[in-house]
Amino acid sequence: MNFIVRPLFLCVVFWLTSCSEEPANRHVNGYVEAVQFYISAPQAGWINQLNVTEG
Repeated sequence: MNFIVRPLFLCVVFWLTSCSEEPANRHVNGYVEAVQFYISAPQAGWINQLNVTEG
């Protein structure tokens, strides 16, 4: 019976602690990793319009 009660209890505790509202001005620290892609055209030519922005 203990093998059923313990996981059920942990699930209920996790569910109850995850149901709170987070403040709107929450700040966190961490790292961001980026992957750089090199994109090229299959043929040479002129760029008439660039439909992207930096970021």
